[in-house]
Amino acid sequence: MVMRIEPLDATLGAVVTDVRLADLDDDTWTEVEAAFHEHAVLVFPDQHLTKDEQLAFATRFGPLEDLGYGPGNTPIANTTREGGVRPADDPVLTILRGNEGWHTDSSYMPLAAKASMLSAHVVPSRGGRTEWADMRAAYEALDDATKARIAPLSAHHSYIYSQEKMGEKVVVGSRYGFHDGPAPLRPLVKMHPVTRRPSLFLGRHAYGIPGLSDEESESLLAIAEREEAAQAKTNPELREVLFAPDRDSILDWLRTRPLLHIDRALDFAMVHAGFAPGWTLDRAERAAREVEQRLAGDGAKRLLLAMFGNKPDQWSPKLRGIERLRATINVMTRMRYCDVRGRIAYAEKGAPGTQKPGLYPWFEVPGRVRNDLRIICGHWSTLGRFQGMGIYAIDGGCVWGGELIALRLDDEEPQFFAIKSKRPKPTGKDGD
Repeated sequence: MVMRIEPLDATLGAVVTDVRLADLDDDTWTEVEAAFHEHAVLVFPDQHLTKDEQLAFATRFGPLEDLGYGPGNTPIANTTREGGVRPADDPVLTILRGNEGWHTDSSYMPLAAKASMLSAHVVPSRGGRTEWADMRAAYEALDDATKARIAPLSAHHSYIYSQEKMGEKVVVGSRYGFHDGPAPLRPLVKMHPVTRRPSLFLGRHAYGIPGLSDEESESLLAIAEREEAAQAKTNPELREVLFAPDRDSILDWLRTRPLLHIDRALDFAMVHAGFAPGWTLDRAERAAREVEQRLAGDGAKRLLLAMFGNKPDQWSPKLRGIERLRATINVMTRMRYCDVRGRIAYAEKGAPGTQKPGLYPWFEVPGRVRNDLRIICGHWSTLGRFQGMGIYAIDGGCVWGGELIALRLDDEEPQFFAIKSKRPKPTGKDGD
Protein backbone atom coordinates (compact mmCIF):
# COMPACT_ATOMS: atom_id res chain seq x y z
CA MET A 1 0.00 0.00 0.00
CA VAL A 2 1.41 3.38 -1.07
CA MET A 3 0.53 6.40 1.07
CA ARG A 4 -1.53 9.03 -0.78
CA ILE A 5 -1.21 12.77 -0.09
CA GLU A 6 -3.92 14.93 -1.66
CA PRO A 7 -3.53 18.72 -1.18
CA LEU A 8 -6.66 20.62 -0.23
CA ASP A 9 -8.08 23.38 -2.41
CA ALA A 10 -6.39 26.03 -0.27
CA THR A 11 -2.95 27.45 0.42
CA LEU A 12 -2.42 24.89 3.18
CA GLY A 13 -3.51 21.42 4.17
CA ALA A 14 -3.53 17.92 2.71
CA VAL A 15 -5.49 14.72 3.32
CA VAL A 16 -3.31 11.65 3.88
CA THR A 17 -4.79 8.20 3.22
CA ASP A 18 -3.64 4.63 2.70
CA VAL A 19 -1.47 4.75 5.80
CA ARG A 20 -1.87 3.35 9.29
CA LEU A 21 -0.30 5.71 11.83
CA ALA A 22 -0.26 3.02 14.49
CA ASP A 23 2.10 0.93 12.32
CA LEU A 24 4.35 3.60 10.85
CA ASP A 25 7.80 2.60 9.69
CA ASP A 26 10.69 5.06 9.53
CA ASP A 27 10.59 5.53 5.76
CA THR A 28 6.88 6.36 5.79
CA TRP A 29 7.43 8.71 8.73
CA THR A 30 10.00 10.59 6.67
CA GLU A 31 7.34 11.08 3.97
CA VAL A 32 4.80 12.25 6.56
CA GLU A 33 7.27 14.74 8.02
CA ALA A 34 8.09 16.12 4.56
CA ALA A 35 4.37 16.51 3.83
CA PHE A 36 3.94 18.33 7.14
CA HIS A 37 6.66 20.80 6.22
CA GLU A 38 5.10 21.40 2.82
CA HIS A 39 1.39 21.56 3.69
CA ALA A 40 1.48 22.69 7.38
CA VAL A 41 -1.80 20.89 8.22
CA LEU A 42 -2.29 17.16 7.64
CA VAL A 43 -5.62 15.35 7.98
CA PHE A 44 -5.57 11.59 8.59
CA PRO A 45 -9.15 10.27 8.32
CA ASP A 46 -10.42 7.05 9.92
CA GLN A 47 -7.38 6.30 12.08
CA HIS A 48 -9.24 5.62 15.37
CA LEU A 49 -6.01 5.59 17.37
CA THR A 50 -5.86 4.45 20.96
CA LYS A 51 -4.36 6.84 23.50
CA ASP A 52 -1.03 5.02 23.44
CA GLU A 53 -0.97 4.91 19.63
CA GLN A 54 -1.58 8.64 19.39
CA LEU A 55 1.14 9.30 21.94
CA ALA A 56 3.58 7.15 20.00
CA PHE A 57 2.86 9.01 16.75
CA ALA A 58 3.05 12.42 18.48
CA THR A 59 6.43 11.55 19.96
CA ARG A 60 7.78 11.30 16.40
CA PHE A 61 7.64 15.11 16.32
CA GLY A 62 9.51 15.58 19.60
CA PRO A 63 8.99 15.68 23.40
CA LEU A 64 5.39 16.19 24.54
CA GLU A 65 4.09 19.06 26.65
CA ASP A 66 2.36 18.58 30.00
CA LEU A 67 -0.86 20.60 30.01
CA GLY A 68 -1.77 19.53 33.50
CA TYR A 69 -2.81 15.96 32.72
CA GLY A 70 0.67 14.53 32.35
CA PRO A 71 2.70 14.65 29.11
CA GLY A 72 0.59 13.63 26.14
CA ASN A 73 -3.16 13.48 25.65
CA THR A 74 -5.30 16.34 26.97
CA PRO A 75 -9.11 15.98 26.99
CA ILE A 76 -10.95 18.98 25.54
CA ALA A 77 -14.75 18.89 25.88
CA ASN A 78 -17.77 20.91 26.95
CA THR A 79 -19.04 17.88 28.86
CA THR A 80 -18.08 16.50 32.26
CA ARG A 81 -16.67 13.05 32.94
CA GLU A 82 -20.19 12.03 33.94
CA GLY A 83 -21.52 13.07 30.51
CA GLY A 84 -23.39 16.23 31.50
CA VAL A 85 -22.95 19.61 29.82
CA ARG A 86 -20.68 21.95 31.73
CA PRO A 87 -22.44 24.97 33.29
CA ALA A 88 -21.90 28.41 31.76
CA ASP A 89 -19.55 29.51 34.56
CA ASP A 90 -17.33 26.41 34.32
CA PRO A 91 -13.65 27.46 33.96
CA VAL A 92 -13.21 24.92 31.14
CA LEU A 93 -15.80 26.76 29.05
CA THR A 94 -13.78 29.93 29.49
CA ILE A 95 -10.86 28.11 27.89
CA LEU A 96 -13.04 26.82 25.05
CA ARG A 97 -14.50 30.26 24.38
CA GLY A 98 -10.99 31.63 24.21
CA ASN A 99 -10.03 28.95 21.72
CA GLU A 100 -12.65 30.32 19.32
CA GLY A 101 -10.26 33.20 18.65
CA TRP A 102 -7.38 32.82 16.20
CA HIS A 103 -4.32 31.64 18.07
CA THR A 104 -1.11 29.63 17.94
CA ASP A 105 -1.03 26.95 20.64
CA SER A 106 1.32 27.64 23.58
CA SER A 107 2.94 30.68 21.96
CA TYR A 108 2.81 32.16 25.47
CA MET A 109 4.98 29.42 27.02
CA PRO A 110 8.76 29.82 27.45
CA LEU A 111 9.18 27.18 24.71
CA ALA A 112 6.45 27.42 22.07
CA ALA A 113 5.11 24.15 20.66
CA LYS A 114 6.31 22.80 17.33
CA ALA A 115 2.92 21.35 16.42
CA SER A 116 -0.50 20.39 17.77
CA MET A 117 -2.27 17.08 17.19
CA LEU A 118 -6.05 16.79 17.45
CA SER A 119 -8.12 13.62 17.49
CA ALA A 120 -11.92 13.89 17.47
CA HIS A 121 -13.81 11.22 19.44
CA VAL A 122 -17.29 12.72 19.84
CA VAL A 123 -18.44 15.57 17.60
CA PRO A 124 -21.68 17.60 17.41
CA SER A 125 -24.18 17.00 14.63
CA ARG A 126 -23.54 20.50 13.31
CA GLY A 127 -20.93 23.19 13.89
CA GLY A 128 -17.85 22.64 16.00
CA ARG A 129 -15.40 22.73 13.11
CA THR A 130 -11.72 23.46 13.65
CA GLU A 131 -10.45 26.19 11.35
CA TRP A 132 -6.87 26.85 10.24
CA ALA A 133 -5.25 30.01 8.90
CA ASP A 134 -2.21 29.90 6.65
CA MET A 135 0.11 32.47 8.18
CA ARG A 136 2.64 31.84 5.41
CA ALA A 137 0.13 32.96 2.78
CA ALA A 138 -0.99 35.80 5.06
CA TYR A 139 2.58 37.12 5.16
CA GLU A 140 2.97 36.79 1.41
CA ALA A 141 -0.26 38.75 0.89
CA LEU A 142 1.08 41.78 2.77
CA ASP A 143 2.29 44.70 0.71
CA ASP A 144 6.00 45.50 0.71
CA ALA A 145 5.59 48.51 3.00
CA THR A 146 3.91 46.44 5.71
CA LYS A 147 6.47 43.64 5.36
CA ALA A 148 9.27 46.16 5.81
CA ARG A 149 7.59 47.70 8.81
CA ILE A 150 7.00 44.47 10.72
CA ALA A 151 10.29 42.76 9.79
CA PRO A 152 12.24 43.97 12.86
CA LEU A 153 9.30 43.89 15.29
CA SER A 154 8.34 41.42 18.00
CA ALA A 155 5.34 41.07 20.30
CA HIS A 156 4.85 39.63 23.76
CA HIS A 157 2.61 36.56 24.07
CA SER A 158 0.58 35.90 27.21
CA TYR A 159 -2.29 33.56 28.04
CA ILE A 160 -3.04 35.73 31.06
CA TYR A 161 -3.42 38.72 28.73
CA SER A 162 -5.71 36.92 26.26
CA GLN A 163 -7.96 35.41 28.94
CA GLU A 164 -8.26 38.64 30.93
CA LYS A 165 -9.29 40.30 27.68
CA MET A 166 -12.31 37.97 27.71
CA GLY A 167 -13.16 38.96 31.26
CA GLU A 168 -11.69 35.96 33.10
CA LYS A 169 -10.29 36.61 36.56
CA VAL A 170 -6.89 34.99 36.23
CA VAL A 171 -5.14 33.34 39.19
CA VAL A 172 -1.43 32.92 38.48
CA GLY A 173 -0.38 29.29 38.76
CA SER A 174 -3.95 27.97 38.69
CA ARG A 175 -3.54 26.16 35.37
CA TYR A 176 -1.37 25.59 32.33
CA GLY A 177 -0.21 28.85 30.79
CA PHE A 178 -0.87 31.04 33.83
CA HIS A 179 2.81 31.07 34.75
CA ASP A 180 4.47 33.84 36.76
CA GLY A 181 7.42 34.22 34.42
CA PRO A 182 7.85 37.04 31.89
CA ALA A 183 5.71 37.01 28.76
CA PRO A 184 7.96 35.64 25.98
CA LEU A 185 8.84 37.98 23.14
CA ARG A 186 8.22 36.48 19.68
CA PRO A 187 9.07 37.95 16.26
CA LEU A 188 6.08 39.04 14.18
CA VAL A 189 7.66 37.23 11.25
CA LYS A 190 9.00 33.76 11.95
CA MET A 191 11.26 31.82 9.59
CA HIS A 192 10.61 28.08 9.41
CA PRO A 193 13.84 26.29 10.38
CA VAL A 194 13.47 23.64 7.64
CA THR A 195 11.65 25.27 4.73
CA ARG A 196 13.01 28.80 5.41
CA ARG A 197 9.57 30.09 4.49
CA PRO A 198 8.47 33.19 6.48
CA SER A 199 5.11 33.36 8.23
CA LEU A 200 3.30 35.67 10.60
CA PHE A 201 3.51 34.62 14.26
CA LEU A 202 0.44 36.26 15.74
CA GLY A 203 -2.91 35.51 17.32
CA ARG A 204 -4.99 36.51 20.30
CA HIS A 205 -2.14 35.97 22.77
CA ALA A 206 0.05 38.63 21.08
CA TYR A 207 0.30 42.18 22.44
CA GLY A 208 2.74 44.90 23.39
CA ILE A 209 5.22 45.48 20.57
CA PRO A 210 8.36 47.08 22.09
CA GLY A 211 8.93 50.55 20.70
CA LEU A 212 5.23 51.13 19.97
CA SER A 213 2.49 52.43 22.22
CA ASP A 214 -0.28 50.06 23.29
CA GLU A 215 -2.62 51.68 20.77
CA GLU A 216 -0.09 51.40 17.93
CA SER A 217 0.57 47.75 18.84
CA GLU A 218 -3.13 46.90 18.83
CA SER A 219 -3.67 48.66 15.52
CA LEU A 220 -0.74 46.97 13.80
CA LEU A 221 -1.60 43.50 15.14
CA ALA A 222 -5.23 43.93 14.11
CA ILE A 223 -4.17 44.72 10.54
CA ALA A 224 -1.74 41.83 10.31
CA GLU A 225 -4.28 39.31 11.63
CA ARG A 226 -6.82 40.00 8.88
CA GLU A 227 -7.50 37.32 6.29
CA GLU A 228 -5.89 37.66 2.89
CA ALA A 229 -9.12 38.84 1.23
CA ALA A 230 -9.66 41.42 3.95
CA GLN A 231 -6.07 42.57 3.61
CA ALA A 232 -6.58 43.26 -0.08
CA LYS A 233 -9.79 45.21 0.30
CA THR A 234 -9.38 47.19 3.52
CA ASN A 235 -5.82 47.67 4.59
CA PRO A 236 -4.78 50.69 2.47
CA GLU A 237 -7.72 52.82 3.66
CA LEU A 238 -7.56 51.41 7.18
CA ARG A 239 -3.91 52.30 7.53
CA GLU A 240 -4.69 55.87 6.53
CA VAL A 241 -6.99 56.11 9.56
CA LEU A 242 -5.07 54.02 12.10
CA PHE A 243 -1.76 55.77 11.51
CA ALA A 244 -3.07 59.25 10.74
CA PRO A 245 -1.75 62.15 12.90
CA ASP A 246 -5.30 62.83 14.12
CA ARG A 247 -6.15 59.15 14.52
CA ASP A 248 -7.09 59.42 18.21
CA SER A 249 -9.63 62.17 17.60
CA ILE A 250 -11.10 60.25 14.64
CA LEU A 251 -11.46 57.03 16.65
CA ASP A 252 -12.83 58.89 19.69
CA TRP A 253 -15.48 60.43 17.45
CA LEU A 254 -16.26 57.08 15.83
CA ARG A 255 -16.79 55.18 19.07
CA THR A 256 -19.33 57.76 20.26
CA ARG A 257 -21.59 57.28 17.20
CA PRO A 258 -24.94 55.58 17.93
CA LEU A 259 -25.28 51.90 17.10
CA LEU A 260 -28.97 52.49 16.45
CA HIS A 261 -30.39 55.80 15.24
CA ILE A 262 -34.08 56.53 15.85
CA ASP A 263 -36.04 59.47 14.42
CA ARG A 264 -39.66 59.25 15.51
CA ALA A 265 -40.57 62.45 13.68
CA LEU A 266 -39.59 60.82 10.39
CA ASP A 267 -40.96 57.43 11.49
CA PHE A 268 -37.61 55.69 10.86
CA ALA A 269 -34.92 53.72 12.69
CA MET A 270 -31.50 53.04 11.14
CA VAL A 271 -29.13 50.17 11.95
CA HIS A 272 -26.10 48.83 10.11
CA ALA A 273 -27.29 45.21 9.77
CA GLY A 274 -30.52 44.21 11.49
CA PHE A 275 -32.65 43.35 14.51
CA ALA A 276 -32.95 40.07 16.40
CA PRO A 277 -36.30 38.43 15.54
CA GLY A 278 -37.70 38.91 19.03
CA TRP A 279 -36.66 42.54 19.47
CA THR A 280 -39.20 45.25 19.91
CA LEU A 281 -37.95 48.74 19.11
CA ASP A 282 -37.62 49.46 22.83
CA ARG A 283 -35.61 46.28 23.39
CA ALA A 284 -33.34 47.08 20.44
CA GLU A 285 -32.81 50.62 21.72
CA ARG A 286 -31.90 49.43 25.23
CA ALA A 287 -29.45 46.87 23.81
CA ALA A 288 -27.84 49.48 21.57
CA ARG A 289 -27.50 52.01 24.39
CA GLU A 290 -25.72 49.44 26.58
CA VAL A 291 -23.04 49.07 23.91
CA GLU A 292 -22.86 52.80 23.20
CA GLN A 293 -22.38 53.66 26.87
CA ARG A 294 -19.54 51.15 27.20
CA LEU A 295 -17.81 52.38 24.04
CA ALA A 296 -18.08 56.00 25.13
CA GLY A 297 -16.88 55.32 28.68
CA ASP A 298 -13.91 53.99 30.59
CA GLY A 299 -14.69 50.40 29.55
CA ALA A 300 -14.18 51.11 25.84
CA LYS A 301 -10.75 49.51 25.53
CA ARG A 302 -11.81 46.23 27.13
CA LEU A 303 -14.87 46.00 24.89
CA LEU A 304 -12.92 46.82 21.74
CA LEU A 305 -10.41 44.08 22.53
CA ALA A 306 -13.12 41.49 23.18
CA MET A 307 -15.94 42.49 20.83
CA PHE A 308 -14.99 40.33 17.82
CA GLY A 309 -16.15 36.72 17.85
CA ASN A 310 -18.92 34.47 16.54
CA LYS A 311 -20.16 33.50 19.98
CA PRO A 312 -22.74 34.08 21.23
CA ASP A 313 -24.48 33.62 17.87
CA GLN A 314 -27.90 34.39 19.37
CA TRP A 315 -29.02 37.33 21.49
CA SER A 316 -30.68 36.45 24.79
CA PRO A 317 -31.81 38.61 27.73
CA LYS A 318 -30.01 36.10 29.96
CA LEU A 319 -26.60 37.08 28.59
CA ARG A 320 -24.43 39.26 30.80
CA GLY A 321 -21.21 41.24 30.53
CA ILE A 322 -19.02 41.16 27.43
CA GLU A 323 -20.99 38.27 25.90
CA ARG A 324 -24.21 40.29 26.03
CA LEU A 325 -22.52 43.30 24.41
CA ARG A 326 -20.86 41.15 21.75
CA ALA A 327 -24.18 39.48 20.92
CA THR A 328 -25.79 42.89 20.43
CA ILE A 329 -22.92 44.03 18.22
CA ASN A 330 -23.14 40.85 16.13
CA VAL A 331 -26.87 41.32 15.56
CA MET A 332 -26.67 45.00 14.71
CA THR A 333 -23.50 44.93 12.58
CA ARG A 334 -23.09 41.41 11.14
CA MET A 335 -26.43 39.68 10.73
CA ARG A 336 -27.96 38.80 7.36
CA TYR A 337 -29.48 35.36 7.83
CA CYS A 338 -30.58 33.54 10.96
CA ASP A 339 -32.77 30.60 11.93
CA VAL A 340 -36.17 30.82 13.62
CA ARG A 341 -34.49 31.08 17.02
CA GLY A 342 -32.33 33.98 15.91
CA ARG A 343 -29.02 32.09 15.56
CA ILE A 344 -26.87 34.04 13.12
CA ALA A 345 -25.45 32.27 10.06
CA TYR A 346 -22.30 34.35 9.61
CA ALA A 347 -21.04 32.49 6.54
CA GLU A 348 -24.21 33.08 4.50
CA LYS A 349 -23.68 36.22 2.40
CA GLY A 350 -25.52 35.56 -0.85
CA ALA A 351 -28.78 36.96 -2.16
CA PRO A 352 -32.07 35.61 -0.70
CA GLY A 353 -32.76 32.21 -2.16
CA THR A 354 -29.14 31.05 -2.00
CA GLN A 355 -29.10 30.34 1.73
CA LYS A 356 -29.13 26.90 3.33
CA PRO A 357 -32.48 25.35 4.36
CA GLY A 358 -33.77 26.57 7.70
CA LEU A 359 -32.28 30.05 7.34
CA TYR A 360 -34.17 33.27 6.66
CA PRO A 361 -33.27 36.88 5.94
CA TRP A 362 -33.48 38.44 9.38
CA PHE A 363 -36.55 40.48 8.38
CA GLU A 364 -38.42 37.39 7.07
CA VAL A 365 -38.03 35.11 10.09
CA PRO A 366 -41.43 33.57 10.95
CA GLY A 367 -42.86 35.23 14.04
CA ARG A 368 -40.51 38.22 13.89
CA VAL A 369 -41.71 41.08 16.05
CA ARG A 370 -42.97 43.91 13.82
CA ASN A 371 -42.07 47.43 14.91
CA ASP A 372 -43.94 50.71 14.60
CA LEU A 373 -41.05 52.47 12.87
CA ARG A 374 -39.69 51.62 9.46
CA ILE A 375 -36.09 50.32 9.50
CA ILE A 376 -33.21 51.37 7.23
CA CYS A 377 -30.34 48.89 7.03
CA GLY A 378 -27.26 48.05 4.99
CA HIS A 379 -24.42 45.53 5.32
CA TRP A 380 -25.79 43.25 2.57
CA SER A 381 -24.59 44.16 -0.90
CA THR A 382 -26.01 41.03 -2.55
CA LEU A 383 -29.45 42.01 -1.27
CA GLY A 384 -28.97 45.46 -2.77
CA ARG A 385 -31.83 47.94 -2.97
CA PHE A 386 -34.82 46.44 -1.18
CA GLN A 387 -38.16 47.67 0.16
CA GLY A 388 -40.70 45.49 1.92
CA MET A 389 -42.16 44.56 5.31
CA GLY A 390 -41.16 47.97 6.67
CA ILE A 391 -37.51 47.41 5.71
CA TYR A 392 -35.47 49.69 3.43
CA ALA A 393 -32.10 48.17 2.48
CA ILE A 394 -29.57 50.54 0.90
CA ASP A 395 -26.28 48.63 0.54
CA GLY A 396 -25.60 48.53 -3.18
CA GLY A 397 -22.01 47.33 -2.90
CA CYS A 398 -20.54 50.66 -3.96
CA VAL A 399 -16.98 49.85 -2.88
CA TRP A 400 -17.20 46.59 -4.82
CA GLY A 401 -18.27 48.14 -8.11
CA GLY A 402 -22.01 48.38 -7.40
CA GLU A 403 -24.13 51.40 -6.50
CA LEU A 404 -24.04 54.12 -3.89
CA ILE A 405 -27.64 54.20 -2.68
CA ALA A 406 -29.38 57.00 -0.77
CA LEU A 407 -32.91 57.21 0.59
CA ARG A 408 -34.82 60.46 0.79
CA LEU A 409 -36.98 60.38 3.93
CA ASP A 410 -38.81 63.70 4.01
CA ASP A 411 -41.26 62.81 1.23
CA GLU A 412 -44.57 61.12 1.91
CA GLU A 413 -43.14 58.02 0.24
CA PRO A 414 -39.35 57.54 0.67
CA GLN A 415 -37.42 57.68 -2.59
CA PHE A 416 -34.31 55.73 -3.57
CA PHE A 417 -31.48 57.43 -5.44
CA ALA A 418 -28.42 55.62 -6.76
CA ILE A 419 -25.10 56.43 -8.44
CA LYS A 420 -23.07 53.73 -10.19
CA SER A 421 -19.65 53.11 -8.65
CA LYS A 422 -16.56 53.68 -10.76
CA ARG A 423 -14.62 51.04 -8.88
CA PRO A 424 -14.04 47.71 -10.63
CA LYS A 425 -15.66 44.70 -9.01
CA PRO A 426 -12.99 42.46 -7.41
CA THR A 427 -12.72 38.94 -8.83
CA GLY A 428 -14.63 36.38 -6.81
CA LYS A 429 -16.28 38.98 -4.59
CA ASP A 430 -19.41 37.78 -2.83
CA GLY A 431 -21.79 39.82 -0.76
CA ASP A 432 -20.51 41.68 2.26
